Amino acid sequence: MNVELRHLRYVVTVAEELNFSRAADRLYMGQPALSARMRDLERQLGVRLFDRTTRSVELTSAGEAFVVQARLALSSVDTAISNAQSAARGVTGTLRLGFFAAALLELTGPLLDTLHELAPRVEVQLRQYTWIDPTAGLAAGEVDTAIVRPPFNARGLRLREVMTEPRVLAVHRRHHLADSPGPISFQRVLHEPITSRVTADEGWRDFWLGASHRSAPPETTLAVRNLDEEMQAVASGRAVSLTAAGAARFYRRPGVVFLGLTDVESSVISLAHRHPSQPLAALVERATDLVLARHPAIVAAIANPWDSVGHPLTASFEPPSEAHA
Repeated sequence: MNVELRHLRYVVTVAEELNFSRAADRLYMGQPALSARMRDLERQLGVRLFDRTTRSVELTSAGEAFVVQARLALSSVDTAISNAQSAARGVTGTLRLGFFAAALLELTGPLLDTLHELAPRVEVQLRQYTWIDPTAGLAAGEVDTAIVRPPFNARGLRLREVMTEPRVLAVHRRHHLADSPGPISFQRVLHEPITSRVTADEGWRDFWLGASHRSAPPETTLAVRNLDEEMQAVASGRAVSLTAAGAARFYRRPGVVFLGLTDVESSVISLAHRHPSQPLAALVERATDLVLARHPAIVAAIANPWDSVGHPLTASFEPPSEAHA
């Protein structure tokens, strides 16, 4: 078989766009030429990678399996190039990385390992922030890049989505909904006191109050600045909390129960840096791309962290021990 790197890029791009015209635009080639390359590759492989109709493009099971390994292969090649370039440039310096508690969840460790792998001479300084500053130090110029959760005022910043995570409801174990057999509607707790995140950004605070689902402002009883304070507030029994599903794994407290929600949007985890982009910010993006390619199962588990009855899982998703290509 004569399968080249360009073929892998073709398949991955089509898989990301699920549209041959858009994929062709990204690849700077004509749509007929891209379609012809796909047909040639499928003939070589002896399998169909995509189901095509006049209205849609979908990956087949064979295509899904192929894309996983194609991404890993492309990442390995890109890493080799990046390592060679970094070695030639002698990349050094101090990377100031801002974040909130839990950061990239189970992928925080792999991200730090990959940063060292790509640029061993760069010193990484981790700077944790409270919710008062949703930009995690970027707005004040205290960090080079940050792991954040929009929505917030991002003027002057470049945000790039990394992954999504559901929001869940945290309640006291004696709460009348604590024993619910499955996910519930957020509408069932609109009348109840809820924790309020102390922040300089009203849009960000409103997102964690579920304001878009309310017709009137909620009753708030306890102001909190971080996840530790939020969980302590719920454990006191004085309020419920709309929080990220990862809290069930990283911030469990005696007396706190986490419930899935059927009708609220997920939280988006993003990388952010100031314009124009600096080399160290680009290094973090490159490392993040590698981590996502190496751990697709963990990314999927973070996005869908449910047990058999639809409650958030409380055990962490340990990254598998695997040799990096």
